[in-house]
Amino acid sequence: MTEPPGRQGSSEQPLSVNGPSSKGTLDVGVVTLLGIQQFGTNMLVSFPGVFLPQELERMGFKSGVTGLLFACFPVAVFISSPLWALLSRKVDKRSILYAAIALEGLSALLFGLAHVMAEDRHDRLALMFVSRTLQGVAASASSSLLLAIALERSGDREATVSSVSTTFMSLGFILGPFLGGALYAWGGFALPFVTVGAGVMLVVFLLPCAVG
Repeated sequence: MTEPPGRQGSSEQPLSVNGPSSKGTLDVGVVTLLGIQQFGTNMLVSFPGVFLPQELERMGFKSGVTGLLFACFPVAVFISSPLWALLSRKVDKRSILYAAIALEGLSALLFGLAHVMAEDRHDRLALMFVSRTLQGVAASASSSLLLAIALERSGDREATVSSVSTTFMSLGFILGPFLGGALYAWGGFALPFVTVGAGVMLVVFLLPCAVG
């Protein structure tokens, strides 16, 4: 009996219903930077709650101002995240990532040094609002794009990448108040922001080794 024409002499293997295999090795360098970035970003989110309310009270502002200052970060993330997703389809992710991490660190430095850069309390508060908002915009880009790059290079280890991201995000929230409060007690208002902001900016210099 002869084989049907479509199958005669065929050496093709049947395709899996789940698509081609995606097995690969985990890019440890990118995942490590993702952990550092998530840790630093979420420290910057969590530790101001320890001492920022009393600092604003010393400046003569009521508690409602504190709430608005805290809220501008997540509002900036909420608004800008979809825009970064659209932009990353047209512009190389790495180019955006470099700029976003640098801006995130610089915004933290500006926030911490606001009392030095502006003498008038209203000017100081305005600088805090601007820098905190920019920090949220930059954090949304750096977190989402670095996670996307890590997932692209993870082969079949997406769950590992996601767990690393979540773990270091949680560590930033957990340790942020403790470490930020200790730095504040030791060196004043600026030191926590300068220290963590400089640490976040350090990732920019490590990116070429991992991302290219």
